[in-house]
Amino acid sequence: MVRLSKKQAAAFAADLDRLEQDIKGQLGEDDRDHVLALERLCLGLEVAGRLLIHSSLDPVSWGVGVASLAAQKAINTAELGHNILHAQYNFLEDPRFRSNTYRWDFAVDEGQWRREHNGQHHVYTNIVGKDPDLSFSSIRMHDREPWQPGHGTQPLTIAVSYLIFDYSIGMYVSGALDRRLAGGKHLVTGERTPEEARQDERLFLAKAARLALKDFVLFPALGGVMAPKILLGNVLATVLRNVFIAAVVYCGHFTKGMVVFTPEEAEGESRGELAVRQILASGDFEG
Repeated sequence: MVRLSKKQAAAFAADLDRLEQDIKGQLGEDDRDHVLALERLCLGLEVAGRLLIHSSLDPVSWGVGVASLAAQKAINTAELGHNILHAQYNFLEDPRFRSNTYRWDFAVDEGQWRREHNGQHHVYTNIVGKDPDLSFSSIRMHDREPWQPGHGTQPLTIAVSYLIFDYSIGMYVSGALDRRLAGGKHLVTGERTPEEARQDERLFLAKAARLALKDFVLFPALGGVMAPKILLGNVLATVLRNVFIAAVVYCGHFTKGMVVFTPEEAEGESRGELAVRQILASGDFEG
C-alpha cells in the first residue's frame, strides 16, 4: 500500500475538502435539468422501444425497438439508478430522486444494494475479507483468494453472469449466493439470523418476479399472436443491458494490476490514506 507521511496525508485530505466544497458550490439547476432530461430520455426510449417491438412487421424496425429498450434499461440502471442510490441527487430534495425512495428497473432490491454497495464495498474497498465485492462466491477475483476446485468453471460462470447480470447481482447482494456456495460464509449480509436471511431472499425474489412478470409475461400477453416476437425482443433487450452493465462493472473493478489490501495494511488509515486506497483500488478503461 502507498503510505503517505502524516503531513502528506493531511495536505491531501485538505485538498479533497476544498474540492468537495467547490463541487458542492456548483450544484444546482444544471444538475436538476440533467437528471430530469435523463428521466425524459428513458421514458422516450422505453415508449419507442416497446411500440416498435410490439408493432413492427420487419426485422429492422423490430431490431431498432430492441436497441431502444436496451438503451433505456442501461441508462436507468447505470446513470439514473446507480447514481441516485448513491444519494447523488439527495440535495435536490425531490422525492423522485431520493436514494431511500427511488426504485430502479433492475432485479436488485434497492435497500440491499445500498447496504452492500454503499455501506460495505465503498467503505472497505479492496480490503480482503471485508470488501464483499472481492469475494463473488464461485468467481475468484484476485490471487489472495484461496483457489477452490469450483473455480475451474470460472470462464463459464463469468460468461453466464454477463447474460443474467441483474439476477446475479440480486442474488449476490441478498446473500443468497454466498449462503449456498460459500459454505455459510457471507460477507454481504454478515451474521444474519435465519429469518433475516430468508427475508432478504424474499425481497430479492419479489423484486425479480415483478420485473420478470412485466417484461416476460404482461407485455407479451398484450400482443396476442405477436407474443413470441415481443417476448424475444424483451429478453434480448434485457440481455443487451446486462452484458453492457457487466462489462462496465468487471472492467472498472477488476482490471489488470488491481491493488488489494489486507486489513492490517488499511488499519488506522487517515482520511488522506483512505482516499489513496480508493484511487489505487479503482480501474480506468477505454471502450
